Amino acid sequence: YNGSEATAQRYIDVYVKTRDAVQKANLRRAMYFTNDAAIDVVLSAVADGQFTSGDISSVIGGLFYANVDQDSLYALFQQYVDDIEQRLPGFYRPLMPQLTTAGCTASNSGRQKALYGERGSQFQISLAKSQEATASCIDNKLRGLESAEGYLNPRQ
Repeated sequence: YNGSEATAQRYIDVYVKTRDAVQKANLRRAMYFTNDAAIDVVLSAVADGQFTSGDISSVIGGLFYANVDQDSLYALFQQYVDDIEQRLPGFYRPLMPQLTTAGCTASNSGRQKALYGERGSQFQISLAKSQEATASCIDNKLRGLESAEGYLNPRQ
């Protein structure tokens, strides 16, 4: 999850140069950056076509998975979203809301809904599924906290 702009650029440079599919897979799976400058480097590379179209979903999904607070990630993503959408294979485009997971957080869910709610009807089914999954995750988390409190309180 940690890495600088320079680290992100090194990953991308090696990804672009190698012809080894295993090495490409390892690199794209390792691009879970939380540093804004590193995220910008990765999103820019995706938008510029430096990743194969089939690998884009893994890279985008990793960034959203790694970032719990997605304020700055969404700000950066919105700069590139049109280009990224065009580079995705057609069957992945309607799934973009599920690739940009809200990470079990209501505020991230709101950001996701704001972005995709305005982007067209092709995103609405995936957005609804993602929003439902996030709401369910939040409910489960709250029930788990209540259950833990119920267990711990009498023992204190």
